[in-house]
Amino acid sequence: ADALKLLEAAESTTSPYSIRKTLSGGFTMDPPNKKRTPAALAGIDMTGKAKTSRSKADRFDKRFSIMSDSDDASDEGEQDLIDVHEMESRAQAMRSKSYTDGTKTSTTGSWSSRYSLNQISTSTLSAKQILDNMDRKDKNRTKTSARNMFRTSPHTPNTEQKAFPKVFGSNFTFNAKKFFSPKKGSTTDPRSVNLQAHKTVWMDVDINNNGNSLPPPPVSTSHRGPKSLEEARKRRRLCLAGIIITIVVGIVAAVLGAHHNKLPSNNIAVATINDNAVRFYVTANAPFDASEENKLSRDFRTISTDADFVVHLGNIQDSSVTLCPLSTYIAARAIFEQSPLPMLVLPGPDDWNNCPDPVAAFEDWQQNLGQFEEKFNLPFVVKRQLGNEENFSILLDKGVLVLGLHLVSGKIHNREEFRVRHERNVRWVEEELAKTNRGKYRALVFLGNAKPSPMLDDFFGEILDDVQSVGKPAIYLHSDEAGEGVQLYQPFRNSNLFQATAIRDGGSSPPVRVVVGEGSNPFLVN
Repeated sequence: ADALKLLEAAESTTSPYSIRKTLSGGFTMDPPNKKRTPAALAGIDMTGKAKTSRSKADRFDKRFSIMSDSDDASDEGEQDLIDVHEMESRAQAMRSKSYTDGTKTSTTGSWSSRYSLNQISTSTLSAKQILDNMDRKDKNRTKTSARNMFRTSPHTPNTEQKAFPKVFGSNFTFNAKKFFSPKKGSTTDPRSVNLQAHKTVWMDVDINNNGNSLPPPPVSTSHRGPKSLEEARKRRRLCLAGIIITIVVGIVAAVLGAHHNKLPSNNIAVATINDNAVRFYVTANAPFDASEENKLSRDFRTISTDADFVVHLGNIQDSSVTLCPLSTYIAARAIFEQSPLPMLVLPGPDDWNNCPDPVAAFEDWQQNLGQFEEKFNLPFVVKRQLGNEENFSILLDKGVLVLGLHLVSGKIHNREEFRVRHERNVRWVEEELAKTNRGKYRALVFLGNAKPSPMLDDFFGEILDDVQSVGKPAIYLHSDEAGEGVQLYQPFRNSNLFQATAIRDGGSSPPVRVVVGEGSNPFLVN
């Protein structure tokens, strides 16, 4: 409160006392011959004389009255006053020097922060000693930055300073297992850190060697040299060769597995061809474009008329190209009508279930290609299954039972529909085998588009026993899905009576001639 009184008196420009504030922000003192004390400073001792008894002003002696312990302090009428003018001139010189250098000091702009009496014991020092101490302390204070983060030189730390300043990142380390030390917020002397316990990631100076540059890092001994690189290349080549051999062996095994039941060529010649031989033609997978339409038209003009009929096993288009428009079915119908023999047509996956709209595509197929034999004068009777009119049965007078079936691969849009259709196919075969007198046929011919596969197990697995119980040789003719060409093979190991063959695409080959003679192996496929 007394200090505030002093400052209030100093602020007053009409103060009758000897202390007043200057225009630059400092204080000055008039000659001490003016003895009148204003009421605001009542109770404050400005004489500096020693007191024999304590008073309220005693607690301000060390702040506002500065006594000298020199020999001339015995003169009671004299006191060693602070030269305020000298203090102000020094502060002004410091500010001028700072702005002349082009840098702005980080300390406060007021000289009072430098020449503060609160930090100096003034009871035993003269005015000159007080000012020198202030300058010395200010010089030491400016050795650190404004935020006390780093010293002026990292290579010349103050060895007398025991507590290092806490700075951002001072406790950061790239450890082998963790990035930060276990003591969160601790401050560590970098010179006392055991550098061997840490893995140095990067450092440009040696903190243990007065900041000298470190030598280049040693070459890692774990780096692979030319010898190890060559060994790695050899290992890679061996692995690649092993993978290639494995793939080749797998392909060969798959091919052998697909053909291991292929009948030897001498078995084909077992058939006995006589006047009771049944002859017919089979084609599939055509016509896909205009050129194939022209080719199929020429093939129809050149086939022998001694055959009984022609069967198309399905796929009159590439559904991914044509997208199954109605015009495709109409164009195929026009080509098939050129056949010189009665023609029967079975559906394939590209005729309906691979199409964008399977339902509409199947309706178009039924309207244009279903029951196609009705367009011809037939020398035989064709029976159709009720509800699945695409399935047919023909019992030829020469002793051959022909069964046409709706068997397709491709996309499955409705598994229940596939399951039900296969059940109806099985029922159709069983009914025809049961109704037909076994004495009226010597061989069975099954026709369909799809190759025997796990997708058709629920069909073939059911009819094999029926075929075996009949005891007649049987053959299944299907389209050539894998491009294998015409060949006879046994698709089922547990049935030595059941053979199969693939029919080449009609776009690249003429219709295949099939002859069913007599004997244990009566089938000839040209």
